[in-house]
Amino acid sequence: MFGETGHGHVQLWRNAIVIVMCLLLGIAAIFLSSERRSALASSETRFVEQSESGLYIVPASCPSDPHYSGECTPTGGGCTISASPSSIQSGQASLLTWNVADQQGVAGVFSSPANISISSVGSVGQSGTVTVHPSQSTTYTLSGTYTLGGAGNSIQTGSFSCSATVSVDSADTCPAGTELRDGVCVRICPAGQHASGNICLCDATNEPPNSAGLCTQQACPEGFQFDSVSGQCVAVQQCSLPPVCSDETHALNQCTGITTNCVAVYGAGWSCLNGVCVEPPRPIASISAVPRLIRRGDTVNVAWTSSNTESCTVTGTNGDGGEGWTGRNGSRTSSAIFSQVVYTLVCQGLDDSIVTRRDTVNIIPIVDET
Repeated sequence: MFGETGHGHVQLWRNAIVIVMCLLLGIAAIFLSSERRSALASSETRFVEQSESGLYIVPASCPSDPHYSGECTPTGGGCTISASPSSIQSGQASLLTWNVADQQGVAGVFSSPANISISSVGSVGQSGTVTVHPSQSTTYTLSGTYTLGGAGNSIQTGSFSCSATVSVDSADTCPAGTELRDGVCVRICPAGQHASGNICLCDATNEPPNSAGLCTQQACPEGFQFDSVSGQCVAVQQCSLPPVCSDETHALNQCTGITTNCVAVYGAGWSCLNGVCVEPPRPIASISAVPRLIRRGDTVNVAWTSSNTESCTVTGTNGDGGEGWTGRNGSRTSSAIFSQVVYTLVCQGLDDSIVTRRDTVNIIPIVDET
């Protein structure tokens, strides 16, 4: 009987050992399977961390007192872009300069900018410069997104956008009776005449028409020359007297006694110089606003100059202008500026042409960190 009892105890110890080994094998299987599980992600905080043992740590919801009561909204970030110069002539260049800041999220985790591009330029880096040659006024918009995580497991956490405008001045307006050819204003001539700069010459004689604008003679016989005032052939006299100016706009041929009205024959702005009718110089004008980049509510100094002009006026898209903003040269202080302002200078030349120049004042962007 004692032998049977001892044998029973041995059997119980064997069963206990088997049970313990099964439990240990089950725990090991659970641990190994946890290492093969895919990464978990929290929809609130959008990131996970891995412990030293390989387990994944999923943060609590944000905010979730008492687990986490910090700020959940990402801070920082934003972009800046500027154009220098912001106002150009057709064919000139402007330099775009930009920068995109990182965005800081929960617990100091940074979101990186991605998909960065500039309209009319294409994909660009986080910061840099590029030269542009717009043929017309163009607004360049820098935009992109903020992402968290690596390739294939990234999450968008925000976006950014900012812009800069390059204004392109069109070609100067030609005076009445002329048209722009290859960048130069030339006279529009009737049939039988051709343009030579800003005047018309008769095709047959290569001389100006008479005061009525007519070419009455095809050619003059030997010993005669065509008179542009009378429209007649006149005898060539042996005369050594030089032509002179009878006044600022009349040229006198001392040999024939014929006076030419420079304005009537050739157009507005023409004058007499050393007995010859000369074309008026083209008007020149410029305008500048200093500084071009200001804080909201600041003022700027607007200055303009011109030459070979009759009159000039300055206007601003913020309502500046009017009395005190006229004259061929001048300088004025703007009113308080709260948004982008374009100042335009318009001058009338001595030759009746119009020249236009512009300058732009931009506001320093404010990044909302809330």
